[in-house]
Amino acid sequence: MRSVSRSRRTRALEALVLLVLLGGSLSTIPVLDRILLVLLSPARVALDLAGPGLATLGAQDPPDVVLRRREGELALDLAERMSRAAQPQELTLPLGVRAVEAEVLARPTDRPDALQVLLADPRGLQRGSAVVFGDVFLGSLTRIPSARASGRAGHLGEVRLLTSRNARVSGLVGGEKEVSPRLVVGGIQSAARQDHWYLAVHNPQDEGLTRGMVLLDDPDPLLSVANGWQLGRVALEPDPVRGGQRVAGLEPLVDHEAGLARVLVLSRSTEPAVALVPSAAGEWVSVRRGMLLADGQRVGFPLLAGSLSGLRSGAAVADGQRFVGRVIRAAPLNAMVRRIEDPGCSVNVLAVREGDLEARPFVLGRIVSLGLDDEGRRAFAWPGERAWTGNQNEEVQLWTLAGEAGVPGGLLLGQAALPSGDGPHVLTVTVPGVELGSPPASAALPGRLRVFINWEASQ
Repeated sequence: MRSVSRSRRTRALEALVLLVLLGGSLSTIPVLDRILLVLLSPARVALDLAGPGLATLGAQDPPDVVLRRREGELALDLAERMSRAAQPQELTLPLGVRAVEAEVLARPTDRPDALQVLLADPRGLQRGSAVVFGDVFLGSLTRIPSARASGRAGHLGEVRLLTSRNARVSGLVGGEKEVSPRLVVGGIQSAARQDHWYLAVHNPQDEGLTRGMVLLDDPDPLLSVANGWQLGRVALEPDPVRGGQRVAGLEPLVDHEAGLARVLVLSRSTEPAVALVPSAAGEWVSVRRGMLLADGQRVGFPLLAGSLSGLRSGAAVADGQRFVGRVIRAAPLNAMVRRIEDPGCSVNVLAVREGDLEARPFVLGRIVSLGLDDEGRRAFAWPGERAWTGNQNEEVQLWTLAGEAGVPGGLLLGQAALPSGDGPHVLTVTVPGVELGSPPASAALPGRLRVFINWEASQ
């Protein structure tokens, strides 16, 4: 009888906590939050010790299991595609130069021109080593792991992009012209269009002949291994003083803001590239969710775990391989999740043609949620700065793109038809296995979800 009474009290406490959270919608009160932490502790322990009945909450039927397994296979395939996309496409590595793959983890706070990366094999790398993506030169390695560092810290590095104010490299105009004017590239130059920018060009040797593609040609020994890699294409604008056209800058060839997930660091080394296995870019933990909450178009829910379990604000939350949302607040024993359906929620994404295994993923950049439409589909605003070059309204899969702290690449958002032409566009995204007219995706979550932890890019 005593155990039954204790069980009833535990259930009552849990119900009380969830009702208070529901009454407060998605906001929290600091004093009440601390009280809830104490109340929630026995309820969480009781849930973790519960029988298999709760553990199987949201069990999937066989067709859904097959679908989820397929999504996991597609995520692995996407990781391989991203690795191939980082490799030189038309160029070849010079003799005696090796390429070290690095996964982009995040951008340091208040430094958008830097990337924190996880180096696959940091041996022999030096500060100032050239960093490239495909056939495009990106910048240089400005931080290398300490020789005494071990584990994950022994693989952390930092890259300074060519967009940085202090970055300068030497280049020359490519092509088959007899004269190839030289110039200096580095930093950002504003364009005539307010929503556009160029890589800044300094001291062109002959502005009248500065046309076409510009290639890296730098005397620095650490950068010269990437000589011949592309810097950008010359952009021309009307000259208001002299008339005619002037060099406005270089049109960037990659999306520096949201399109970098994996890069290569080039170095001269006689050591063969060894496929070392660094500490993971992050780990996943299984967490029980609380009651789904809704306030108008805002949707979210609490998690019955918090910072003591490694959860942090900004961490990605997933249902299998499907992206659900992000943690917006993490207390010691509980956390609150903001769903991707919540208007204003944003994420970096890329598009993949499922049937075309050789095509490079197309980087869409950052999309912003507009909420759910009447049929339960997710609606997103897509600036469309890089126009989709495929067929009009071609069906693609949308996946998260690595490079933002707390959100790993390879999480599925759903399927969408991409419109051609310049944006902005509105994308409607359907969730696999959820038929139109069904309850929105926020009502179809299992009792357990995955949360991304230990993803800090600096220690």
